[in-house]
Amino acid sequence: MKKQILTLGAAALLLASCSSDDNGSSSIDQSLLHKKWYYVSYEVGGQNFPYDDHEACGKDYIELKADGTVRDVDVSDCEEVVDQYNYTVDGNTITLSLAGVTRTGKVLKLTGNTLQVEATFDFDGDGTAEVVKENYTSIQ
Repeated sequence: MKKQILTLGAAALLLASCSSDDNGSSSIDQSLLHKKWYYVSYEVGGQNFPYDDHEACGKDYIELKADGTVRDVDVSDCEEVVDQYNYTVDGNTITLSLAGVTRTGKVLKLTGNTLQVEATFDFDGDGTAEVVKENYTSIQ
């Protein structure tokens, strides 16, 4: 379940699709993306779900790099399990690719230590897609 939630957690950025209502006039400061982003919570249907899958020896995170790659790090039994993806940014839309699958998410908020991304995917595994807002923090 942990890896499934982690994968879904990254889904807003990595494997989830959402329709963008961005008209191209809004653009995020991409330099703010280039760091480690630690999972904080998910907002689904007006409910907040804290991300509480942190190990005693480290927190799960995603790291967006300036070279267009993403490291999705799951700290399990005090070892890092890493998946790698590619990403591009257009306006406030982030598009990520993994194994030929391309998906998008909309960056709603981006500051030096806060990232919020919205996407639509099956958050709870019931076969119905939900709009999910993912919240991250950076401690760098």
